[in-house]
Amino acid sequence: MGQLNRYLPGLSDFPTRQKLHKLVTCRANWGNTSRVGLRLFHANLCLTLSTSEIAQRLVELCRQGQNETAYRELFADDAIALEPAFAPLPRTEGLEGLLAKHQYFQSSVTEWHGGSVSEPLVAGAHFSVAMTLDASYQDGIRSNMEEIAVYTVLDGKITQEQFFYEP
Repeated sequence: MGQLNRYLPGLSDFPTRQKLHKLVTCRANWGNTSRVGLRLFHANLCLTLSTSEIAQRLVELCRQGQNETAYRELFADDAIALEPAFAPLPRTEGLEGLLAKHQYFQSSVTEWHGGSVSEPLVAGAHFSVAMTLDASYQDGIRSNMEEIAVYTVLDGKITQEQFFYEP
């Protein structure tokens, strides 16, 4: 609570102070000390999540099949996606582009047979996740795919995703 008083004076009158304190789970490194990271914009409270928290949330949403929610919640407006050169869309730019690519991929699948998402491996501003996908597509082909996805985080948002897989 002391940190909240220090960074948000006047918060003592805030009626949901206890709830707010519980919401403050992110940490930001300022200098050599770790302090609660908060920013105020026009009376809206914005929490900056750590790379590890973003990674865990992405894995949680992907495991639930909520990929569109993951894009909208975790990705920066100017995020980019990189795929291998042989992919139909080797580079996609912007959140709206990423959502359109996701919708295109979803529409190509006729049946989902299975898939998995590993726990994330976090290093600094980056994390990786291994994913598998077993699906049938509109062209009649069933594919078991394994890939590694590497993500870059800046200012609490994913700014780049890059996928590595074989054709």
